[in-house]
Amino acid sequence: DIKPENLLVNSDGHLKIADFGEAVYLERPYSQVIKKTAGTFFFFSPEVCSSQPYKGPPVDIWAIGVRLIITISEYQK
Repeated sequence: DIKPENLLVNSDGHLKIADFGEAVYLERPYSQVIKKTAGTFFFFSPEVCSSQPYKGPPVDIWAIGVRLIITISEYQK
């Protein structure tokens, strides 16, 4: 769940992602259909909102993009 509360920056300036409460290890990427939607609705990609199966990195990149837009717009205030 890539949202502000789960993005941490350590003293060296490195980004850490927190909250892996719903994380699952798959031996082969996408070898299983992920049927349960978890996360914060505001950060969901259009695919997830329309109940399509998890498509891997593109869905996560969407969430990162939403976070980036929020960061930029807050910076410009």
